[in-house]
Amino acid sequence: MKSKNLEKDSLKSRIGLALYKYKYIYILLIPIVAYVIIFSYFPLYGAQLAFKEYNASKGIWGSEWIGLANFRRMFTEAGFLNALKNTVTISLINLFGGCLWPPILAILFSELRMTKYKRVLQVTYTFPHFLNWVILSGIIYSMFGSEGIVNAALNALGFEDQNLLTNPGTFRIFLLVTGVWKSAGWSSIMYIAIITAIDKNLYEASALDGASRIQRIWYVTIPEIAPIFSLGFIMAFGGLLSGNFEQIFNLYNSTLYEVADTIDTYLYRISFMQEPSYGYSTAVGFTNSVVSCILMFSFNALQKRLGGTGMFEGGVRG
Repeated sequence: MKSKNLEKDSLKSRIGLALYKYKYIYILLIPIVAYVIIFSYFPLYGAQLAFKEYNASKGIWGSEWIGLANFRRMFTEAGFLNALKNTVTISLINLFGGCLWPPILAILFSELRMTKYKRVLQVTYTFPHFLNWVILSGIIYSMFGSEGIVNAALNALGFEDQNLLTNPGTFRIFLLVTGVWKSAGWSSIMYIAIITAIDKNLYEASALDGASRIQRIWYVTIPEIAPIFSLGFIMAFGGLLSGNFEQIFNLYNSTLYEVADTIDTYLYRISFMQEPSYGYSTAVGFTNSVVSCILMFSFNALQKRLGGTGMFEGGVRG
């Protein structure tokens, strides 16, 4: 009994010493922790609206409980089912069509020997990340819209107009291309940092063994960046039901609802462009969050079972 008490006292003293030693770091963390609690945990109180018929005069707590009625409505609404299908389709296109570009770009940058040219390219590819989709959508419309530069050039050459922004058959691919254009350069920075930290002796040893540049990339560079790529893929898979709201909202229109209306844009429309039903909107958002969490942890477990790196493990080597 005395030994247990001594262990508890020892643990308390160690915690007290650690808190005192790093007190300024913990003080700096207070605003961040407060921000997360206020804006991430307090709003969870409103999740109960998913099981209620909201009445503004009674407030959230006083509104009538209706059980799973909002969830039953959700899976009978044609608009929601279409948005769910579009969200999964667009997210899979972006996931498998866009996830490879950042590491490829990073490898290409790392292989460039002309330093000044490499810096110019890095700035050029990274710059779109700092532009909001509102600005980018204006640029895209001025280029590819019905009266944009591309159509003006086509008309001058005697070809018909090609309005990619209103064509349901090409709009999803257009989303992929513009999304890669905006994010690939910025996302490649993380991979560039990892490649820079790789032990140069590995490259020298492989070169002495007769490995070509392609072989050094394949057997040295790619295995070193694979863990962080795996982690990013897990996180992206968890966001499968988050369909790039800002991008789609600023680029699509009513003629594209059938192929481009996602859960996020659907939520926006039923909340702000129609007569609001806050209980139903909350049910849709609640389901989206729960399913995304399940997907992320399920894919993480599958990744570990297949011998990959999980998101709770140390993944960066070197």
